Amino acid sequence: MKGDKKKKQAPAAPPAEVRRASRKWGLYAAGLALLLFFLLELYGPALHGPFLFDDRAFAFFRPDFGPDQPFLAWLRAGGTRPMLLASFWLNFQISGTETYSYHAFNVLLHFLNGLLIALAAWKVLELAGEVNSRRTLLSGFAGLLFLVHPVQTESVAYVSSRSEVLSLFFFLAAFVIFLWRAGAIGWGVSAAVLVLGGLAAATKEHAVTLPALLLLTDYFFRPGFSLDGIRRNWRLYIPMLAGGVATAVLILRLLTSADTAGFGMRDLTWYQYFFTQGRAIWTYLRLYVLPAGLNIDPEFPISRTAFEHGGVLWWAALLGIATAAWIHRRKYPLACYGLLVFLILLAPTSSVAPIRDPVAERRMYLPFFGLLMITLEFARRWRTSAMTFAAAAGVLLLVFSVATYRRATVWSSPVTLWEDTVRKSPSKARPRFQLAYALYESGRCGPAVDEFERTSKLQPMNYELAIDWGLALECAGNSTGALEKFQLAASLEKRAHPYALIGMSHGRRKDAGAALEALRQAESIEPGYDMTYVYRGNVFEMLTEEPDKALAEYQRALSLNPNNTVAQDAVKRLRK
Repeated sequence: MKGDKKKKQAPAAPPAEVRRASRKWGLYAAGLALLLFFLLELYGPALHGPFLFDDRAFAFFRPDFGPDQPFLAWLRAGGTRPMLLASFWLNFQISGTETYSYHAFNVLLHFLNGLLIALAAWKVLELAGEVNSRRTLLSGFAGLLFLVHPVQTESVAYVSSRSEVLSLFFFLAAFVIFLWRAGAIGWGVSAAVLVLGGLAAATKEHAVTLPALLLLTDYFFRPGFSLDGIRRNWRLYIPMLAGGVATAVLILRLLTSADTAGFGMRDLTWYQYFFTQGRAIWTYLRLYVLPAGLNIDPEFPISRTAFEHGGVLWWAALLGIATAAWIHRRKYPLACYGLLVFLILLAPTSSVAPIRDPVAERRMYLPFFGLLMITLEFARRWRTSAMTFAAAAGVLLLVFSVATYRRATVWSSPVTLWEDTVRKSPSKARPRFQLAYALYESGRCGPAVDEFERTSKLQPMNYELAIDWGLALECAGNSTGALEKFQLAASLEKRAHPYALIGMSHGRRKDAGAALEALRQAESIEPGYDMTYVYRGNVFEMLTEEPDKALAEYQRALSLNPNNTVAQDAVKRLRK
């Protein structure tokens, strides 16, 4: 009939399956958000910790790298690690030199790495024949163990260790794509793996081990102890081989020119480092099982000969378990695979390429996945109910979480960190020097002077020790002692800095003539050193009462370094 209209149909209710899926993904998202919040609380004591140790060498701490520096300048400042500096550039845009965003970004990356670890473990368990419902429980346990293990604290709480967490993020992303593809690798997957692997290597050089990991995985699981998987994936391995050769050439050049790592180190040969690393690898294994005595700067003596400290004997033991892993690879595929993965991923830092520090906890961050695979081999063979396994895993994770929180508390300030290190490495000069400097920076100048005194008994006097000891003495009110140390530093190295400090010290002693003469010497050595003109401005302002000359000196300092806050404040003061 005319005027009749069809009634609009009410939208059909979503099927029950869709509603259940929506609720499930909502629970997953809530669970992940809760996990991230937990990690932020776990590392909470360290989130506001200041920059320390190697952090001060990066661009965000350099006075010439202000907010106006172009992005490409930051990338060039990173040398062979442009991606690392790109991440620091982002933090600098967010918060300048306020440290919270740097630490929080590390925690976020650590969280994402835990998710990627779980995804990789889930797939490797499937490839190893674990296809029952416990696979999700086991892979989740692997991800959580990675996240809360105390040995990870240095990698997460230390800003400089961003190179570890960021490179592993790209590394694991490439590995997960490799694992989760269907069938033989096509050009698209190959490109994704190559790009992510390249980003990982551009963050830290140890990521060059990715091809070895992929080859080992294809051999072990696709289809299983066969080269068929490797042959099928030629689209990945041929371009990866070409890129690997170019990267190896670059790394070799670095190893022959660096002064803290590589074959150019005069006091540490490649074979001595090799003998030492046999013991270091067993130390890493012990720290995984029993993470006690964590130490940012351990006393770890070098094996100068094959048998000193057991050198080659430790390597013989490693060779023995590696041989056993190869022999029993079919019976215990996950454990044998995990051991070989651990040794391969650790090889760049624990083989023949010398590094100044023979042991560092952060070096476990990349090869940690291999140790997790060994753990999962034992876990999946434990014939118990899912409830019992979850309860046991929960207790272990809780114990490790408490230990990690306590370790993060140690990282909350330079003083607590170096006090802890000195207790554990009492005969090592570097941690005591760092403790002395941390005390000086915190205004505790008397204890700082005492620690510099103790440092001088553990190492020969050098330029850095003389300068910082002098600053602590000046801060403690001992101008005579400070002047002696600055003069000693000037005799050790001809730089502007000690002469400028000599001028400062004379100025505080009200000796304008001696101060101006020392500052003249500083200027003749290095005309571009901005603090020379700040101290000269102080002399003109405070002692000779010549404000116009003082203002000119401060302005000259600012022309050399616009970010010199002392000169900025002085100019504002005089203009008022």
